[in-house]
Amino acid sequence: MTQLRSEIDPKEPSLNPGYLPTMTWKPAAAVQQARKVLGATVMKSLAQFILDEKLLDADEKAVESLKTFILKRTGEFEEAGIKLHLASFLLGAGQIHGLATLQDGQRVFLSFFRLDPPPLKGIYHFRWKLKKADSLQIQLSPVDLANLRVFLEKIGSEFAPVAPWGPGVGLGNRMATLDYAAAHEVIKRYSLCAGVIQGSVFREMAPERMFRRRNPPLIDLPGIGLIPLGHTGNSIQGQFVAGIAYRIERGITLPIVADADHIPIRGTSKRDMEDTWMLINEAQDRTLFTLDPHFCLYGGHPILQADPKRIERMFRKLPSDRQSEILQRYEDKEFLIEHLDGIGSFSIKTMHKQVIDAAVRFEEAIAAIAKTWAMIETARAGRPYGVEVSIDEAPGITEPYHFFYLASELTSRGLKPFSLAPGLGFTKKDVDIEGPTEPFEERVRQLASIAHKFGAVLGVHSGDGKSYATRKILARASNRRFWYKVSPDRQRNLFKALSKFPTGSFERALYEDIFDWTLCYVLKLALEAQGETAQAAKEAAEEVLSQETATARELRRNLEEGLRRHETKETLEPLLADVDRTIRSSSSDMERDPNSRIIHDYAFIYVGQRNAEGGFLHRGRFFAISEEAWKAYQEEDRAYLQEMLEALGLAKAS
Repeated sequence: MTQLRSEIDPKEPSLNPGYLPTMTWKPAAAVQQARKVLGATVMKSLAQFILDEKLLDADEKAVESLKTFILKRTGEFEEAGIKLHLASFLLGAGQIHGLATLQDGQRVFLSFFRLDPPPLKGIYHFRWKLKKADSLQIQLSPVDLANLRVFLEKIGSEFAPVAPWGPGVGLGNRMATLDYAAAHEVIKRYSLCAGVIQGSVFREMAPERMFRRRNPPLIDLPGIGLIPLGHTGNSIQGQFVAGIAYRIERGITLPIVADADHIPIRGTSKRDMEDTWMLINEAQDRTLFTLDPHFCLYGGHPILQADPKRIERMFRKLPSDRQSEILQRYEDKEFLIEHLDGIGSFSIKTMHKQVIDAAVRFEEAIAAIAKTWAMIETARAGRPYGVEVSIDEAPGITEPYHFFYLASELTSRGLKPFSLAPGLGFTKKDVDIEGPTEPFEERVRQLASIAHKFGAVLGVHSGDGKSYATRKILARASNRRFWYKVSPDRQRNLFKALSKFPTGSFERALYEDIFDWTLCYVLKLALEAQGETAQAAKEAAEEVLSQETATARELRRNLEEGLRRHETKETLEPLLADVDRTIRSSSSDMERDPNSRIIHDYAFIYVGQRNAEGGFLHRGRFFAISEEAWKAYQEEDRAYLQEMLEALGLAKAS
């Protein structure tokens, strides 16, 4: 097996885009390189060209001649130790701005000007004295969050994300910059409203400072177990910086949405609101905020759902005027809902039992949403944004009366979500719908019609892993008035692309390491975890161990022995060490199927694994893959997105 650990440093910042909230991580080193570069003949020629062509006095179109100059002398610039990203260069207000990459991978802004300095905060200035009466200055500035905010506001607003303007799709990017190419391509081809910068806050992403903790908070995923927060290795601000820098570098001005997905709202206490504000403040540059209040449904006690007497008692604990308001508004009422396709209608009848159930279910959640919305308003400071309210993580399919009550109560408070996402019975393992499709389609149709009545699109979460037929049902039932989100499928596409490379290649070795590490992890879960998590892990492991290979047979014996030791409470450490050696042995004849549950359900955990000091163990390897591998991933991702969009009725068949 090709060795991975000695080939690259997984902690190298240039191999971890989306982690740090800067792409200029060593300013002093950047300045040292700049001094050498700016003394090069080709840079002096560039400055002379700007002066000779009077570009600082010209209109914005004149920058094209500068791009031509850079293109013709690309090799000279790179020999001097700098790569100028010609598509990024802008001309305006007597200044030229562009993005460059230094030899160590750091990005910097270059700003050319005469007298008035650029609005960016610089780290190095240089002046060329080229003529007696004229001179030209250049400023190097870090590509960090503070400067990006200024750049988007005062220099290149066309690169900034926008608020969602209609139905569309959310294309999660767990793998940071590796994911952007196909996403931008398909939304441009089909003129889609789309979230291209998207990650779930506190699950896929985390505040960058939390990555440095020795014992980061853990997230419990049903059937998966406890995993560290921020499992993609993207920080909230780092992902945004990398995503916007990618757009500037390539001159991509196509409108996109930036989604802070699944912001956890845990309650209305002072501590809960402080935690929520911390996340909102981290995500203030996003233009869509997806709020997830499922933690505080039924006041944080979901077991109440099965106890009508306790629900009645909790309802009576509400202030008397609030009880009266709720009952007067909903009790013994019938609400007529027009189907959003304009064909027919249905009604929602709310009897006493349903009204108090909905009230107890959502009272704290709605109060928390209202407070969080005010925080977003403060953080955005007048800039446009959208809000999605998601209850998709509550078990089962959302009842229409629950959905109606939630939408109605938000509206009564003057809160108008862009999207409302109900539970559709999907899970985080992306299982397709089971059983008859007619009841499912009718329920989706009703929920989409309720969302439409209150001016929202239907949020469809966990859109990964769905069949072509299921996606067609979702599109038909919602009349394509949805915000359809995917994320893990795209990461799986990368794993699949790596699996196709030949034995002995870096890419194949990386895939085998993903599979082997994950299988070890799953077997450990099967032996040490409890309940649903242990059972799910055991089933996933048995799928692989059912192979008729020598390695699989040995691992089956290990699993059986491990389960026996677990029952007798014997130590498992020596056995687990044997399992690891067997799986990673160079003589292993095990088949590593990229479509197995090992990859589908668990391999995502591999990417963001960290050591005791908080450093990444594996993540940097993905950004060290070859250009050929990156293109292979793009092909997988492009084909996946094309098929998905066709099923959703958003793209023509290719």
